[in-house]
Amino acid sequence: MAFGDPDFGKQPDVRAKLTTKRGAAMGKVFPGCESGPMKVLLYDRGVIFPYVPTIMFGHQANWGIHQPTHSNFRYLFFQNYAMQELTVTCPFTATTAAEGRYMEGAMHFFKSAMKMGFGEYDDYRGVPPPVLEFSVWGPAFAKNIPVVIQNFTYNIDSATDYVWPFDTDRQDPGENDSMLPLNVTFILTLTPTYSTKSTRKEFTSRNFYNGSLLQNGYS
Repeated sequence: MAFGDPDFGKQPDVRAKLTTKRGAAMGKVFPGCESGPMKVLLYDRGVIFPYVPTIMFGHQANWGIHQPTHSNFRYLFFQNYAMQELTVTCPFTATTAAEGRYMEGAMHFFKSAMKMGFGEYDDYRGVPPPVLEFSVWGPAFAKNIPVVIQNFTYNIDSATDYVWPFDTDRQDPGENDSMLPLNVTFILTLTPTYSTKSTRKEFTSRNFYNGSLLQNGYS
């Protein structure tokens, strides 16, 4: 489908994204983010990955083994099923000021989503890191899967050039500004986490088999 097609733009947005859960505003999940590096993510409610990422999915059914004494056979019994951690690997670039600011905001978002409220004067002390939602390519793969960030890794090559994320002809860098690499690869480990209430109230075998639960984050 091309830009000239009258239906262009009507397709669902299936880009890879990691956002706040159930449409929650960024400011409610990350108080104060409106004035920091994450302010560029407010409209998206999180990070829309700028390039097609490499994603590793894993699904595992666990079976126990019953091995009767003096038997020629062993028997399996079902224990449980679990969706394994997702590994998302995606490059970010800073070839323009806007890209650089988005890279900085994404990096701060990932780190912020791994921290709990802490400190004597923190109004949110004791609040655990937020559960986010991950989506990519539509419900057949992942749509609104509830996840927490378990690991965030990036490696910057020493040969990579750095730039200021703004036009240096118009603004001089200050002590709170950072130079950013022209390119970096972010690697995230996302762990699916479902609430006991939602699984008890929403999940049925029939609704999973017919695909309707794929819209609600089940995979």
